[in-house]
Amino acid sequence: MHQPARIERLAWSWVLGLLLLLPGWSAAWAQVNAAEVTQLQVERTEEGVLLSAAVRFELPQVVEDALAKGIPMYFLAEASIYRDRWYWYDKRVAFVTRHMRLAYQPLTRRWRLQVSATPIGHSGMVLGQTFDTREEAVAAIQRVSRWRIADPGRWTPKLRTT
Repeated sequence: MHQPARIERLAWSWVLGLLLLLPGWSAAWAQVNAAEVTQLQVERTEEGVLLSAAVRFELPQVVEDALAKGIPMYFLAEASIYRDRWYWYDKRVAFVTRHMRLAYQPLTRRWRLQVSATPIGHSGMVLGQTFDTREEAVAAIQRVSRWRIADPGRWTPKLRTT
């Protein structure tokens, strides 16, 4: 029972979070190119509203250097669903975040990606995956598959996703 979702307006933002202690972090932030959404699909199922997306971005050289030295980098994906209201501002009916932590493990020479609904380091469930190359790990950050952004029953065709 999959129905394609009608979307009136769609925007997506991915934020690259850098450690404030990283030397040259402001220069690295200034070098980050805007993320480009290459694929996007929102569907309503019995599980809820599910988002699948692919985003393309390049990491600045200073970030790649920091990762190679074992300094973890944090990424944040956010999704919101809004209900249009003609009499007031649109009402946000759902908001979710996905926190990701990418780190190089020098002893094993592997890349570790941790994903959580809450900031990593706080209590909560964290899923981890290892990769042989940085490119594979970044590719995993750049794609989201069937991410539940709203519970069943919270979505109607007049809602708008950002």
